[in-house]
Amino acid sequence: MHKNLIRPKTLLLMEECNPARPSTPLVGYRLFDSISRISDVTLVTHNRNREGLEPVRNGRPVVYIRESTAIANYTKVMEKAVQQHTVLRPLFPALRYPGHAEFSRTVHDLFEDTIRSGKFNMVHAVPPVQSGFPIRLSRACTDTPFLLGPVNSDLSFPRGFQNIAQNNSAIYNLLRGLIRVLPGYGAACKRADRILAGSVHTEDMLKSLFPGKQNALSLFPENGIAESSFSSPRIGPPQGTIKLLFVGRLVPHKGADMLIEALARLPLLDLELTIVGDGPERAPLEELADSWELRDRVTFTGHLSREAVSKHYNSSDLFCFPSVRESSGTVVLEAMAAGLPCIVPDHGGIGEYVTPSSGFKVSPTSRKAVVHGTADAIDTMARTPQLWTRLSRGAVDRAREFLWDRKGEQIVRIYRELIEQKRASSRR
Repeated sequence: MHKNLIRPKTLLLMEECNPARPSTPLVGYRLFDSISRISDVTLVTHNRNREGLEPVRNGRPVVYIRESTAIANYTKVMEKAVQQHTVLRPLFPALRYPGHAEFSRTVHDLFEDTIRSGKFNMVHAVPPVQSGFPIRLSRACTDTPFLLGPVNSDLSFPRGFQNIAQNNSAIYNLLRGLIRVLPGYGAACKRADRILAGSVHTEDMLKSLFPGKQNALSLFPENGIAESSFSSPRIGPPQGTIKLLFVGRLVPHKGADMLIEALARLPLLDLELTIVGDGPERAPLEELADSWELRDRVTFTGHLSREAVSKHYNSSDLFCFPSVRESSGTVVLEAMAAGLPCIVPDHGGIGEYVTPSSGFKVSPTSRKAVVHGTADAIDTMARTPQLWTRLSRGAVDRAREFLWDRKGEQIVRIYRELIEQKRASSRR
């Protein structure tokens, strides 16, 4: 490393960080791992992550925060209630507030004096949910730069899908607004020297809520992709039957039903669809495939291991994911890394990942528009063999922009920039 580069000494606050758990904890670990390879990082995380982290810690300093007995008991009751009464699921972030608040308070008490003494020259907080949850240690960052994010926010349904929104109990999403009146909401955003917005939607929301922080906002998608995902991308047109792939939980907003209907609109093409995933909509989806007389062309695999899903990426030709409410969409990055052109609605994170050089974005103005747009894109691919090589290579190139190592380098560059800015302001 060049001798003139600042070597960040970072306190990384990441309540969810666990390579053994999917979704947010795994994303957190990938980010921590990439940053810690090129920066001095002390990780502060919840004790529930200890079992998953210890085998891969490799001597990196980690501080585990234990929750109180009262919070542990509350969390068990709350999680059980959400599992039994799925109508409560939209309230899950707000219901978890007591645990987040205790974590924040404990971290503050442990590290306030350390931060004020200057032991660390960077504090970076990655909240487990919306940006509004408290990060009390930000109060101590008067002389130390404080970076917040990436953060994301709830994505609304497109206007043409309010029926799904209502059936999905989305009316309860309004109650998520309770988060904004909970103690500490937005305080960390106001104190942050830089905020990383995980999507354009979140960036726009933060600009609206905190107009004074517009110059401190940077777009930084929260998801990434590992180098191992690029082991054997498929480049070029399919030989024979075109194999379509869907990967996701079988719930209404993921849109597997629209994909099945799109397939039904293409009876003359040699197509097969594999639907990987499980959920409450599986039986209705199977019935829908029967009603269109498509059971010989549609395969339901149920839930599969990560390794088994990778095999489906590597043996498919085209990834179709008509989800109309997807803030991030890791499956799209995984599909692109495998060389699969993607067909997605132009809404949310997946609409930001896919470009004209890596696939098709269809208008989500209505269910009919998504069905017809998806069918038209499949038909275009099937009838234009020269597209496959260009879009397959474009998909791989686009996915490489989200490599975890590259994201770690981007974060550390931001660290250095903020440290230098803080030093410069202190010399004035």
